[in-house]
Amino acid sequence: MTCVGSDAPATTVAKRTLANPKASPWFGNYQQFMLSQLQNVIQVPLRPPGGTTPSSSLARDLGNQAFDMAVTGLRGCTSVIVISNKGVWMSHFWEGPSFRSATSWDRPATPADRANFQNHVIMPIWWGDGTNLMVGLHQYTQTFPLGQFNIVENPVAIIVTPRRMGQGVAGVLQYPEEIEEIVRDVQAQCPSCQPRVFDYARDPSRRGQETTATGKVLFQYDPVQAWATDPDDNTCEPIQMASVNLYLEDGPEPVYSDSWIAEAGQQVPRNKKRNACPLSQYNSTELATQVPPTELSGTNMVPETTVSSTNTPSSSAALPSTTLSSTTSPPPPPPSTTPTSSPPPPPSTTPTSSPPPLSAAASTTPPPPPLPPATPTVAPVDPANTASPSCFPIPSQMKDVHSDQVADAASWFCSNYAQVLLPGPVNVTQEYVHYDSGEDCFQLQILSIANCQVEAWENYKLYEPLIGVFCEDIIDYAWKNCK
Repeated sequence: MTCVGSDAPATTVAKRTLANPKASPWFGNYQQFMLSQLQNVIQVPLRPPGGTTPSSSLARDLGNQAFDMAVTGLRGCTSVIVISNKGVWMSHFWEGPSFRSATSWDRPATPADRANFQNHVIMPIWWGDGTNLMVGLHQYTQTFPLGQFNIVENPVAIIVTPRRMGQGVAGVLQYPEEIEEIVRDVQAQCPSCQPRVFDYARDPSRRGQETTATGKVLFQYDPVQAWATDPDDNTCEPIQMASVNLYLEDGPEPVYSDSWIAEAGQQVPRNKKRNACPLSQYNSTELATQVPPTELSGTNMVPETTVSSTNTPSSSAALPSTTLSSTTSPPPPPPSTTPTSSPPPPPSTTPTSSPPPLSAAASTTPPPPPLPPATPTVAPVDPANTASPSCFPIPSQMKDVHSDQVADAASWFCSNYAQVLLPGPVNVTQEYVHYDSGEDCFQLQILSIANCQVEAWENYKLYEPLIGVFCEDIIDYAWKNCK
């Protein structure tokens, strides 16, 4: 299904310029199209999932410079995207711990889960977290002074969220209640946004994230998508048409597309005599000025530090961002548009007036560094595990299944975590997630074999979307034979 925005007036349209997966050089190879487009985009930063506010977002004005933005790494996570004729806001919300915690994975939400959802998702969507890594929508939905997403700018909200794990049935969501709450809040704060929900089948593997279109959302904007003429206008005055597209994974068509007559801040010079009909073919990339894309004008916006995901390179250096002058007048309170739902109040630490601009120092503070690799606690042992009493025996049933990988994993585990095993499976699994980048799942599978406890298996199910390749046969053997 393709959601198409407002139609442009009847015109004679010149050449289109937004990249199209059906055109050269992709010719319908939608996987390669998405991967190639991600080589030069502004990416929503992915913050560590264990932080106080793990959520992240970016916002940009739609000015007179073409640019692309993307959200990547959706392996169970959710993204809310708001697009209008004036701006775009894209976000990333972790599945764990923002939707579920370690103890309630694939179960009804606990009170702690609901609190995390409010603090990590609902509140930051509107009010941000006081940093330039998570900017809220509230300031952009006001009629005055900013209003990039008010009704006259034709806003739309797109919610991208995972399907039910293990089923993969389109339309069956993993978190239907939470998504319903996001929809209600978006409608309350931005009545004209009309949220639209798109689900995806999760692929937890690192290989899939790096080599396919899986888990990726691409936004395209061109202020000069086409030059057009109105057949009812005898002057043949060229009309500049701006356009946006939003692609989800390897979809053959954008899930959202819109075109409109370029507004004042989006217009570019065009050196062509009046009354010269018909229009020749113009390429918008030749006409666009060299003004870089700007962040959405806001009361708490500063130049952002683009943090790219580990999957694709970031183009923040090639596409520097500047901040438009922000107003000092506080925005009016959000309008009450629905009797049954209203946007959440701002956090208690946020003043009732609009927050002052963040300091420049805050905008350049890098995210905390990752934890260092685990320090071996015992000397390496042989893969067959015959020399170290502190290590565990490999079950005989496992020796006929991927024996080389099992042996390698046993050696790695005994070299690094044999002593750490003592605190229990939950602690060890959490340590593994912190210290390992997720390139290989065998270590964690061996961990479940070592513990032979339900907790290890339940914890693996929790962290599997964050770790990498899902080696189901190994885990099945571990689960069946460790009872």
